[in-house]
Amino acid sequence: MILFWLDRLHWLWLALAAPWMLFPSPKRSLALLVVPGAWMVHWLASRSSAVRRPSSAGQRSVLPLTPLNSAVLLLAVMVLVSEWATYDIAFSAPKISGLVLGLGVFFAVVRESESPRGWWWSLTLFLTMSVAVAGLGLLGTSWFSTKFPILNTLTGRLPQLVRGLQGAERGFHPNEVAGALTWALPVMVAFSVCFFSPRSAQRTRSKEDKVPA
Repeated sequence: MILFWLDRLHWLWLALAAPWMLFPSPKRSLALLVVPGAWMVHWLASRSSAVRRPSSAGQRSVLPLTPLNSAVLLLAVMVLVSEWATYDIAFSAPKISGLVLGLGVFFAVVRESESPRGWWWSLTLFLTMSVAVAGLGLLGTSWFSTKFPILNTLTGRLPQLVRGLQGAERGFHPNEVAGALTWALPVMVAFSVCFFSPRSAQRTRSKEDKVPA
């Protein structure tokens, strides 16, 4: 029972450890163990469930199977290579920690998205975080001069209220903010097209017509 609840709340442990992994330091490096620890708890919980119900023996994998698992494995191997090759582990810690956090978030979303409710919650959280990143980008980006004078005029009027964060003491780099929002834009466009398309509206009206008065 304890393993079941520990495994069911895997997203909570990841959320609690995320701030420590977003702003890593040698003292905070133990937070990285939350990701493999959650995977191990999931494997033990699945194995315990399979022992009680032999019909569920196929659920003993540590991680969900996806078409990207081979690429994820390559990234994990390269993290180990970078730890061996880096001249200063403190310099590489933010990138390594960010990648480990990304792996944890990826498999957490895959697990939760196996159910329709979890899929919608994952989409809502993704869109909410995208809007939050866009807002922080407007308030914390260190804008530099561009080749377009009109953009310089606009960015020069934006206040830089977010400073002093570890790894971004002078503000966020515009390219990093743009790279983060690049992942959000296709999802937002696809969701908007599907949600506001005439076919979607027609399906909604047909469902309302079928509801008995």
